[in-house]
Amino acid sequence: NMHILLTYHPKYNGKVEKEMLEKYPNPHITLMDPTWKLDSMEAIALSDVVICHQSTMGLQAALGGKRVIYFT
Repeated sequence: NMHILLTYHPKYNGKVEKEMLEKYPNPHITLMDPTWKLDSMEAIALSDVVICHQSTMGLQAALGGKRVIYFT
């Protein structure tokens, strides 16, 4: 059983991710909402695996003992 918590770079406000999820809805993917007040370290703590693309989130997750899949 898997669920994906999707975050986005604050600079872009999740525009691309929101458009993709509207076009291709998936009940197993949730886009993080800024009103949740969940910071990146809390999201990492909730995760079993962190998947990232050219982000310091991967390093933070690895230092926190999480498995990381890192795309360049």
